[in-house]
Amino acid sequence: MWQQFFICQAPAAHEVQRNFTDLVSLPSTALSSLQSFVTSDAPLYLRLYPSAIAKDDASVSAGVGDFSAPDNTIILPAWMMAAIGAKPGSKIRIDLVDADSLPKADFCRIRAVDGSFLKLPNARAILESEFSAKYRTLTQGVQIAVEYNGQPYALAIEDLEPARSCRLFDTELVVDLQGLTAMESEAEVLEVPYNHSEGMSVTVAPHSSVLLRCQAPSKDNIDVLVTWSEGSDLELYIATDDTQPSPTTFTDTPRDYREDGADLRGLHLSSDNLTICLYNALDTPSDGSVAVVRQKIAPQTQAIEGNIICSNCNEPVPEARIQTHLAFCERHNTRCLVCNQVVAKAKLAEHRHCQLCLDRPVVLSSEALRNKHDRIFHQPRRCDCGVELPLLELQAHKRTACPLRSVCCRYCYLNHPAGEANPSHRDRLAGLTTHESECGSRTEVCSTCGQRVKLKDFEMHSKLHAMAKPSSQAGKPQPRSAAELARLRDAAWARAGFGDDDPSTLEAQSSVPPPTSVDPPKMQTAPDREPTRFCKNAQCVYAVPNDSKLELCPTCLQQVERHAAGPLVPGQPFLAALFKAYHAQLTKGCDNVDCSNPHCRRSATESYSATQAAAGAMKLAQLASTQVYHICVDPTAAKHAAAVSSICDMGFAKHAACQAYYKTGFDLAATITYLLNQAT
Repeated sequence: MWQQFFICQAPAAHEVQRNFTDLVSLPSTALSSLQSFVTSDAPLYLRLYPSAIAKDDASVSAGVGDFSAPDNTIILPAWMMAAIGAKPGSKIRIDLVDADSLPKADFCRIRAVDGSFLKLPNARAILESEFSAKYRTLTQGVQIAVEYNGQPYALAIEDLEPARSCRLFDTELVVDLQGLTAMESEAEVLEVPYNHSEGMSVTVAPHSSVLLRCQAPSKDNIDVLVTWSEGSDLELYIATDDTQPSPTTFTDTPRDYREDGADLRGLHLSSDNLTICLYNALDTPSDGSVAVVRQKIAPQTQAIEGNIICSNCNEPVPEARIQTHLAFCERHNTRCLVCNQVVAKAKLAEHRHCQLCLDRPVVLSSEALRNKHDRIFHQPRRCDCGVELPLLELQAHKRTACPLRSVCCRYCYLNHPAGEANPSHRDRLAGLTTHESECGSRTEVCSTCGQRVKLKDFEMHSKLHAMAKPSSQAGKPQPRSAAELARLRDAAWARAGFGDDDPSTLEAQSSVPPPTSVDPPKMQTAPDREPTRFCKNAQCVYAVPNDSKLELCPTCLQQVERHAAGPLVPGQPFLAALFKAYHAQLTKGCDNVDCSNPHCRRSATESYSATQAAAGAMKLAQLASTQVYHICVDPTAAKHAAAVSSICDMGFAKHAACQAYYKTGFDLAATITYLLNQAT
């Protein structure tokens, strides 16, 4: 096997991208000696040792990037030299590794060394994208480096299976990021008790922040009550999801915010975690207390006997005193036309609003608050892409228009920078980024016509097939005979794995008349064809073959197989194909215009971006471990599922309803009659 000794060299200043990969650069003289090992379908793998006698435990695996290094020199990433303890100028040993002796990686556990990596959106997708594009191998126990939007991050490979060194080429890698949830924050994290009105005392150091976390029931409406000492200047950032709010991330994602430290009321929790960031902008410490309580529902004052609601301040007043109260209230109080609050006329001059923020009115009662509000919301801020915008416009820019924003590609399901505006007018109108326009130019074979079609044109191509009609059916379509319908039905049963498709049996069955009496209908199929297992897809009620391990009928399985590279079996390849099917379902929708699947774009109440759809598809794919599916089906299957659902609404079990539905030849009225007779 090939073995050489070379002198280490770090990448040049203009080649910093070499530090974020495992690809090394060899001298051109090494190419001639490696030609006999080069194949067209597999890359070259190397193992680097710090010395001639070093063992495998001290080695690091790598891939070959190019052959542009100087003679007798190898260019290594900085993290790789640190992993083997080498320095620029050190001589190291390089061994060529056979691809068969370097197994495919199945599982990898990663810990983020840099805490700022934890604040990135969708860190898992970023890792998978970096591994797919820049890494050929991984080695357990080393710290690698990745880059995102020009910022480097260090990651520790804590566990790797099935070996210490594995290859990433042509493999399905499961990345475990559970260590990322144990976030090591720069600020102290304090636990705030839920629904304790007394609150928790907090001291915030000058120009620093304190994190507070509260475990509250999700879907709850809460109030955050803040009490601070006089003279404090506090900024309050709140996240009602699982992310971490801070002054630095406020430009990335809108958060509930109060620049004057006022209470936040009526927040709706979307998860069990409420995170509060308190930032002190003063040169002196600030003291106060914070309480998180369940929102109190105001009593219906109109229902209290003897009270009348004041038309000026909207407060309940005893009926006997209403005239005196109105005379006093109208003379001393008025209602603000901007925020609709009742303000004393004596303090109306202090009750001022920002003329640029009338859609989110905030009271600026002092000159200091007005200056601070202008500095935070209206002073231009610079985006990483070079654009300068005020805060709220910058937030919208980073979500929708920034070329550096991370977007999950709808074709390769990896995160990539959105890039500049798509030069193609057609692709831009379709909402495709520059990467999606290039990635979608790959072709696949259409299963209907056999032509190669671009991925970005597949949706329209399928619709054209659906609208096309054979010339023989140009006129009014002729109804099929009962015998033909019976043959089609029994052929479908045979394809599903139940019984045979003997033509004589089919003809005999086609002549059986439908049930006309109220007695339980007789079986219209042979006893050995009676199904005992039914599809676990919530949108389907078709039978499942007895040898199926996925609990999916052939119709639903075919929907998933369109996104798979090979035969589907329980395990990671099936989950990958199921994820792709769910992602396409959430972003593009299905072909059924009357689809009732809540997890389909056609019937969903809101549209999903590619990134949001990736998160939703991941959650749906994880339900496969419990054999629960939400796959869209064709209109016929959806009609049968709706019929069984209506039977279940009458109080019958779904399995019994499905069996009866099959016994009666998919006749809804006969099924209900049969089940009622069975119950009596």
